[in-house]
Amino acid sequence: MTGVTYYAGALIAAERRNPRMVNFHELKQCQVEPLDENLAKQVGAASHKTGSSDVVDISVVVSALGQGDRIVTSDETDITEIMTSLGYDLETFSV
Repeated sequence: MTGVTYYAGALIAAERRNPRMVNFHELKQCQVEPLDENLAKQVGAASHKTGSSDVVDISVVVSALGQGDRIVTSDETDITEIMTSLGYDLETFSV
């Protein structure tokens, strides 16, 4: 493993002690991608395009698309639906 990008929205869910979240952010190789203005605008546009209101899942997809990352998720169905709605197909791994 060369590194893991952990989106800040997923970190929020993990810190809420969501049992479905894997705490990858605790790994030394992990970097947390902040939610900045640019990413927020991209997520908002993607939310409009997909019709989904799950901004955390959308943020994970948009972040991964921007970095060419694979996605590790406990919610593969929703992540796949968002990617399909946006016209992309990234490799996903279910946990």
